[in-house]
Amino acid sequence: IQTAHPLLPKVQEIIQRQVDRMVSLLDDLLDASRIASGQIALQRRIVPLQDIVRQAVEMSRPRIEQRQQRFDVDAVPSGLLVDADAERLAQALANLLENASSFTHEKGHIALRVHATPNHVALCVQDNGRGIEARLLPHVFELFVQGPRALDRSEGGLGIGLSVAKGIAEMHGGRIAVASEGAGRGASFEITLPLAAARGDAVRIDPAELERAPDGCSILIVEDNADLVSTLVTILELEGHHVMTSVDGVTGLALAKSRPFDVIICDIGLPGLDGYGLIAQVRQHASERRPYAIAISGYSQEEDRERALAAGFDHYVTKPLRGTNLLRLIAARPAA
Repeated sequence: IQTAHPLLPKVQEIIQRQVDRMVSLLDDLLDASRIASGQIALQRRIVPLQDIVRQAVEMSRPRIEQRQQRFDVDAVPSGLLVDADAERLAQALANLLENASSFTHEKGHIALRVHATPNHVALCVQDNGRGIEARLLPHVFELFVQGPRALDRSEGGLGIGLSVAKGIAEMHGGRIAVASEGAGRGASFEITLPLAAARGDAVRIDPAELERAPDGCSILIVEDNADLVSTLVTILELEGHHVMTSVDGVTGLALAKSRPFDVIICDIGLPGLDGYGLIAQVRQHASERRPYAIAISGYSQEEDRERALAAGFDHYVTKPLRGTNLLRLIAARPAA
């Protein structure tokens, strides 16, 4: 029996990382286009600022750890509430954190500071990285603008993450500002948002704690793509989760009703019964224990996301799926 080449896992890791990077860049392009044309409709609700900060830290932490950078996160007052689309606002903050990581040398320092007043909160991302030249400061939030790239900097992007962050902040009635003392002097980006409530007890977020997913989640996958199902099952079981699967909506609904699941991952385009109908019936059936529902789909339009959330899904994820993102969503799900 021929064994796999010892370098195969490393090659697969490199390919996956590059695919993830390309998907991320395309997502940024789509978001920038939608913001510019006013096609993004925020799903706003009153949400604890802690939840948004946790999600943003979780999204950006892998890149920061890969570059062995020190990462400090301020205490977040537990009583701080914002009227926000939590996913979009977390995306904006994560964009700032990932930008700081990209322009800070390995083993550098990144900090997320939180400053609250009676009516506003400021989230400030600081780094001791390459800094920004004075001539570029007025243009950093413009599309496709980047500072000079050092020879050892291979991360890079399209120069649109900051523009997306600015657009999201302004859609929430906030503002974003940048400061830097010049090249080699680091930089700081600050989002200021209106508060929906005042200050409460402070809770410090430990970034290391965010990597610990809930142990032994029971997960139902309803998806008709056999290869995708096999991949998801492998990823989830390696994390210690218990997984059941179904290839059609009717069987998936029967399984969902037969036992309590912590998480349901469901495709939208299913034979027999689509994902919208499935989750609507699951929500009607579930009385006490409410499963955390993640929709997966090849469609990325805002109206598709809105329809999924209205049907009863908690999150909407577009294909191709990124295993790390799916695991983060499961890890960050609300406690039952």
